[in-house]
Amino acid sequence: RAAADHVLRFRGPPRDHLLGRQAEVTDERGRIVWRNTVAFLDYEDPRLDEDERHVHATVSRVHARIEYDEAAAVFRLYDEQSTCGTSVVRKGFLVPFQVRRQPVALQDGDLIYLGKASLRFSTGRSGGRSRSGSRSGARRR
Repeated sequence: RAAADHVLRFRGPPRDHLLGRQAEVTDERGRIVWRNTVAFLDYEDPRLDEDERHVHATVSRVHARIEYDEAAAVFRLYDEQSTCGTSVVRKGFLVPFQVRRQPVALQDGDLIYLGKASLRFSTGRSGGRSRSGSRSGARRR
C-alpha cells in the first residue's frame, strides 16, 4: 500500500500526539498508562490480512510521540524506545538523526516510519488532500 494513503494531518490548535499499537496501553495491574492518539490495530486483530499483521507487529504499543514546540513553532518527533525503531524520510532521503537520543523537527510531507508502518505528516498547510478510512488500521483519536 502506498504510504501517501495514510496521512497524519494536524488541524486546529497544536497539541501533542502519541503513536503506537492499540488505543490504550495498560500496565500489569490493568491501569491505563498511555493513550495513543494515532493507534494501529493489534497485529492479532482478525480484520488485518497477513501482510498487514506483519507490518503492525513492528509497531510498539508505546512507540513514539509528536510534540508541538511553541517557541520554535514546529512539531518534533520522539521515539519512545520502540523495539523496531522510528525514522523519517523527507523528499526521498532519510533524515539523519538519532531518534532515540534527540527529536527530529517534522516538515509538511515527511514520511514517518514506525517500524515498517508508515504515515505521511501534514499540517494541512500544503493544500494536499488527506484520505479517510486508512486501510493500515491506524486510527486517530
